[in-house]
Formats: sequence, C-alpha cells, structure tokens
Amino acid sequence: MECAATLAWIKNVLSRRTQQVTLEGVSSTASPVTSGVLQGTVVGPLLFLAYINDLPECVSSPCHLFADDSLLYRVIKTPQDTKILQEDLDKLQDWEKKWLMEFNTDKCEVLRISNKR
Repeated sequence: MECAATLAWIKNVLSRRTQQVTLEGVSSTASPVTSGVLQGTVVGPLLFLAYINDLPECVSSPCHLFADDSLLYRVIKTPQDTKILQEDLDKLQDWEKKWLMEFNTDKCEVLRISNKR
C-alpha cells in the first residue's frame, strides 16, 4: 500500500466518528468524537504508539513504551543524577502539553530500588 493510500485509510478510520450513551433503552443524541484512537481495535494501539513514538527522544533517561504505558528510570548515584531525572520529568510535562496529551497521575508511581536496608 503506498504512503498516500495508507494516510487516506488512517484518516478515514479516525474521521466522522460519533458516540452516544444508552441507558435503560433510551439513547442520547450522537456526539462527534474529535480525538483519540478507537479502543478495542487492532489498529488503535498501533496508531497510539505512532503518535507517542517521539516521547523517548525528549529525555536523556532510559524510557520504554508499551501500549499506553511508559516507563522512565534512572540509576541515582550522585546528586547530578537526581537533577537529570527531575529535568526529564519536566521535559515530559512539556511534551504532554505540546502534543495535547495528559499523563494519568493516578497511575504514576515512584519505585525506589536499593540494596541498602
């Protein structure tokens, strides 16, 4: 499939979508869906990953993406490492503003691993 055809297909998949709510047999008026990818589809995760694929490039700490999860980590041995990690977290905030995304802070966790007791 050539690039223009692929782009047209993706545009078609994401265009003219609507949603409505049905409660006890009564449906609301259909409203347009203007953002996001289709959940529960094969192509949805792929389109999402393509959209966020540049996220690791904005930080210097190792960053891994899987589906809609991301992992940022850094070995902290010096105060400078702590500073770099904080700078990367700040850069992630800039990234989410730039791309109109929002990290779910309720799902964010800090995991500290140490061999000290």
